[in-house]
This record gives sequence, structure tokens and C-alpha cells, in this order.
Amino acid sequence: RDQSAAPIPSSPGVAALSDYPDWIVADPLLADSSGPEIRRRHLRFREALDSLCAEGGVGGGDGQCHPSEGSAEGLRHFCVERGLRHFGLHRDAVGWRFREWAPSAAAASLVGDFNGWDVTAHPCEEVGGGVWEALVRDDDTTLLAPLRVGARFKVALRGLAGGGEGGGWEGGGGWVVSMPAWALEVQQDPSSYEVCALVPRSLGGFAWQHARPSRPPGSLRVYEVHVGIATAREEVGRWSDLRTDLLPRIEKLGYTALLLLGLQEHGYYASFGYQVTSPLAPAERFGPPSELQALVDAAHGRGLLVLGEMVLAHSASSST
Repeated sequence: RDQSAAPIPSSPGVAALSDYPDWIVADPLLADSSGPEIRRRHLRFREALDSLCAEGGVGGGDGQCHPSEGSAEGLRHFCVERGLRHFGLHRDAVGWRFREWAPSAAAASLVGDFNGWDVTAHPCEEVGGGVWEALVRDDDTTLLAPLRVGARFKVALRGLAGGGEGGGWEGGGGWVVSMPAWALEVQQDPSSYEVCALVPRSLGGFAWQHARPSRPPGSLRVYEVHVGIATAREEVGRWSDLRTDLLPRIEKLGYTALLLLGLQEHGYYASFGYQVTSPLAPAERFGPPSELQALVDAAHGRGLLVLGEMVLAHSASSST
């Protein structure tokens, strides 16, 4: 969302403690020193959240999203329908449509095995708001290989001459081949270690057997686990290992929730999952997304809620 046209309000100055969120009131040191600035930012956050909820038809006016009969939950609509299902690579009636948000790019192109990684073959069109879009039609006779589920692809971006820092974004505005931000499935080459996005399976293709359990009364008992080290074998663990070996024990010990660490794709394993390269793709070294879905489904079947640690502030370079 472009907020550039709406300047952040100036600091409201000193306010009564009753005007602050509860988590500031509970810490007098915050209220005395940083309170006004935190309150200003919190108010901006609530305004933005109310705006998103209102777009979904459910604005509550209190910094919360309230589902209403006959309308989608506003925040989920914004994140999923206008994000996850809109950006990235998805099927439509005539082929595969790709969208990427790259407001600092001068040009963009969809590349992959299907077109020989040729940046001139399938250029993207800038459709407004920094969004680039390309369509690979099913009847395209120039394709070198079919663009189908499991095929490798990336996005090539050309920077503005003299803008940006590092690589092709500096000086002459050269091409940089990068992982798409909305990649849902990735694959790392075992020889070169290059990571590529894969044409994703259908978002609704998994046959779920168990509904998400209700939150238990009182506090959660959370079992925190990094799947890669959650095995007695001298190898990187997999989603399937956690499902078959640990879930029965976690349930028996009386836990009510499972917290998965290192969930998002990260190229450097020793980062423990904190140098994320594809925030929306499950970590490929632990197994395909279907195995993660099976893990979540099995946990739900045992009455366990499943939480994922989402790392948003430690993104690593995704360009090659």
C-alpha cells in the first residue's frame, strides 16, 4: 500500500495515560520517555488496519477486524485475495499470469527453463503502482519447454540507471535475475546451490482431513521445534519425521500448540531460518509443501494448534 500521499501526523505531544494502549500503560518508563512517539505510530497502525478492514466490508473502527455475515474478513481478504492469490504465478483461463511488485525497476521479465532464461522473450508490462505483469499463454509456440507445475522460473529486473546499490542496480541499469517475492515453492540445485522458484501446485489442491481445533481455554502450552534438528539421526530432519516421530509424544505430554521454527525458505541453513530468501515458501530442505500440509493436518487431528514463526526483518539477498 502506497502511503506516500498521506504524511504521518506530527507527534501529539503529552497525552493522558488513558489515551495510550494498555501495553504502554503497563510500563511507565515507556509512557514517560517514548510514549508519545509510540502512541503516534500505534494510531497510524490502527488507521491503516481499519482502512483494510473497511475495504473488506468489516471495518470495526477500533483497530480490530470484525467478520460480518456475507462478507470476507477484511484483513484476510487484503493479505490473501489481493496478495497471495494475486501476485506471483497463477493459472488463469488462457495460461499462466505473473505479477511482481517492483516500484524501483525500469523493466521486468519472466524467465525460466520454458524460454531459455531469455529476458527478451516474455517481458512484463508495468500496470500501475509499481506492479509488473506478464502472461505466458498455453498456445505460445515460442516456448522451449512447457510452463507447468514444477517448472523452474525467476523474475529478471532492470534497475534505473544510476539508482540503487550493488549489482546491476548501480550505474548502467543492468539486469538482475531474482527470486520472485511471492514464490510459493522453491528448489535448490544440489550442485550449484542456486535456488529457483517452481511453478506452484494449486493452493486448494491438498485434501484436508481435520479442521483446525478451537483454542483451548486459558493459556496455550506451546511446543517449539525446529524440524531440521528434531531427529536423532545425523541428517537434516523433514516435515514427515516430525509428523510420524514427534507428534504422538507432543500430544502425550499435554501440549496444545506446535510452534514451527525455520519455516520459511532460507538459503543458508546455519542461519537457523533467520536469513529468509522466500517468505511465502516452506523451507525446501525439509520436504515439499505437501509434507508440511500433511504435518499440519495430522497436528490438527491430535487437537494441536499450529503456529509458524514468520521472520520479516532478516531478508537475505535473493538475486543471482
